[in-house]
Amino acid sequence: MPLLQLVRHAESANNALYNEIISECGGAAAVASDPSLQRRVDEEEARRRSSDPPLSARGLEQAARVGEHLAGENLDCASTLLVCSPMRRALLTAAPIARGLKGAGVANLRVECHAQYFEAGGCHEGGRALPGRTFQQICGDHPLDFDAAECFPSPDRGWYSAAGAPESDAQPRAERMCLWITERLAALP
Repeated sequence: MPLLQLVRHAESANNALYNEIISECGGAAAVASDPSLQRRVDEEEARRRSSDPPLSARGLEQAARVGEHLAGENLDCASTLLVCSPMRRALLTAAPIARGLKGAGVANLRVECHAQYFEAGGCHEGGRALPGRTFQQICGDHPLDFDAAECFPSPDRGWYSAAGAPESDAQPRAERMCLWITERLAALP
């Protein structure tokens, strides 16, 4: 029976930015008690955020620690499937995890990046949807051995092709991803 472990991406530059803006506005308690401050935080975050941020310095440390922890484990599994989002923060989190799994003796590691595996809202900046990077750009930027190029809409288009995917699409998309992961796990040797 396969073991399923879910790991959220480490702290992204946008996560750090949001915390920085809250501090600039007087701290979490002040923002929580004043709706106008919360609007200011949200507006400033929307103005300054990146559509596909890297990890913050703290996030790089977090991801490295997870990889180091896994490398110290004695994992008794013949095959492992590591699935990540095409978002830069997820890829940068997945790389040290993959190294850790290999260090823990996982011989058959499959890393798959799937274009439907992203948060509600997808790749956006300033209130508009952006296409994201292509599969080839992602493979060129990240030292992971990816499978599942068929999970991307087109080799020459960015992975995020839904123009502002509605939040109502999140649950059906998550259900499709669960089915896809289940099928992938079942196919592992």
